[in-house]
Amino acid sequence: MKYIIPERVAALLPPRDPDTHKGQVGRVLIAAGSPGMAGAAVLAAGAALRSGAGLVYVSADEALWPIIQTREPCAICVGRPGGEALEVADECVFGGYSAVVAGPGLGTGPDAEGLVSHIVRTYRGPLVLDADALNIIAGWPPHAQGIRSGGEAANGAIPHGLTLPAYTVITPHPGEAARLLGAGIAEVQTDRSAAAAELARMYGSVVVLKGRGTLVTAPPCLGAPESDSQYAQTSAAEIFENTTGNPGMATAGSGDVLTGVIASFAARGMGAMDAAMAGVFIHGLAGDIAAAELGEYGLVATDIMAALPVAILRVTRRSLRHDLNV
Repeated sequence: MKYIIPERVAALLPPRDPDTHKGQVGRVLIAAGSPGMAGAAVLAAGAALRSGAGLVYVSADEALWPIIQTREPCAICVGRPGGEALEVADECVFGGYSAVVAGPGLGTGPDAEGLVSHIVRTYRGPLVLDADALNIIAGWPPHAQGIRSGGEAANGAIPHGLTLPAYTVITPHPGEAARLLGAGIAEVQTDRSAAAAELARMYGSVVVLKGRGTLVTAPPCLGAPESDSQYAQTSAAEIFENTTGNPGMATAGSGDVLTGVIASFAARGMGAMDAAMAGVFIHGLAGDIAAAELGEYGLVATDIMAALPVAILRVTRRSLRHDLNV
């Protein structure tokens, strides 16, 4: 077991070039939210913005736009395509973005499943799958044999030819991990390292197994070209445990915030493994900062989101006085 330490994360967050503009620091698309679950989209979008993404777009039903734009005015709402046309489309409708998120509060109905299916089948950039996207994938046969990135399922073709693309990060909590593995929650929690490694092997993606001491791991190779160093991966034998976070973060929406952070880091050019490790560390540290001020009992996801800029500032060891050179 290795540990995610602040020095490693700080190295991934260098100072910005003075000439940087918003188009250079990541365009994140978040497919999230459904009636009664608009908050998940708000939290993921707000976290992505507060982690440094230059532009964040939320793909949601138009009925949710007033909620999203009132709670997170810096985000941009865009339509959510659906219907049979997505099933046969050869190009991703979200192809112009530098990272895509699918899942928070999305629902698991036919329209949501069609959207996740389309994204998985056509998008080839950094992809973060969470929450309902994982529940949808868990229902795709073949279940127990899993899905291998860029290849065929162990016992035949996946419906619609679906595979998890390279550079995907999946972020299950223990319950979602159990569904993806076809196992029980107790089995996952008994040997979390083995569960994370098996998920990475089955789905060919970086795995963030959430919980106390969140684990991050990856398969040996995600099929990235050798020359594409930004996507270089670690060995599946290497499992990294996070060293930040506290029990107060066991609150609704905390995972949506984490998803937004990881997507923001991936959109700026970090490899999938680096984005996942930096994301869980910063997310946990933001929770620690918020808990130090508010306590663990009353901590809510918006408190974690609000503390993200301070967490990044602390890790990079930069202060306002230093930045202004005064």
